[in-house]
Formats: sequence, C-alpha cells, structure tokens
Amino acid sequence: MAATNEQLAQRQNLFREANERIEHAATTVGHVGFRPFICECSLDGCVEHVEVEATTYHDVRGHAARFVTLPGHEIAAIEVIVERNELFQVVEKMAVFGEIAFSGNPRQ
Repeated sequence: MAATNEQLAQRQNLFREANERIEHAATTVGHVGFRPFICECSLDGCVEHVEVEATTYHDVRGHAARFVTLPGHEIAAIEVIVERNELFQVVEKMAVFGEIAFSGNPRQ
C-alpha cells in the first residue's frame, strides 16, 4: 500500500528529529564544518546521507516547514524547492503538509 501525502510529511519529521540528535552530538563534541545528516526526504527506503555545513543546517531549521534533501529527492505534490546546489537542496512543505511539519518541529 502506498503512503499518503500526510504519511510522507510525517516521515520527514522523523528524519528531522534524527538530524537534530546528530547536530546536538556534533555540537557537544565541538565538531565544526560540514556534517553528515540523513536525507530528510520522503522517498521510501532512502537512508542516504547529505553533507551540510552547520550554519546552513541551522538556517534551514529556522523555518519549520523546510527540510534538507539530496537533489532529486523532492515530491512535487507536497513541497517546493527553495534552494539547490550540487550537494543538497532545501524543500519547503506546502499547505497542510507545512502544518504537519510545523506541528512536529522540535525547535518550537
């Protein structure tokens, strides 16, 4: 059975929570620079890593509906690309999916 768009949005919340733990651990040990985060996409089975600089990660986390994914891992039905480079892209959830992202934001 295929996941609903709501389930896809919830999946991204789970990856964001995992990345928040990675960020906390890296900060605790004083790691600076690029960090290996989990791709925060909703693609079934994706467990790839995306390298993101710490300050960029914090900028993305400043927007509850934004997530860091690998290029090409967006789902047009629930999000739009707001930033892209060769290493990663930032997607933003739209409409009700943005509300799901906001409700699951660990930085509220």
